[in-house]
Amino acid sequence: MCSFSSPIWMIIHIINKKPIWQLIGLPNDSELGFIKSEDTRRYLMQLPRETPPPIAEKFPALSPEAVDLIEKMLTFDPNKRITGLH
Repeated sequence: MCSFSSPIWMIIHIINKKPIWQLIGLPNDSELGFIKSEDTRRYLMQLPRETPPPIAEKFPALSPEAVDLIEKMLTFDPNKRITGLH
């Protein structure tokens, strides 16, 4: 059973209110190769680089297994992101 007050719903709420890179950080310039649009790459490269706090610090109620899964699901590069087959 999933409650709307559960940690996963808090994460979904935060993701819906902020750009994903504010939660997981931006890839460095050499990791942007998967983005086909030059305009998008340029836009991402000009954003300020800040290291966000670890997911476990933002959501201390999550188990280590949940943090691991969320980090794998929120990987910036879709080619490195976990899939349903994993």
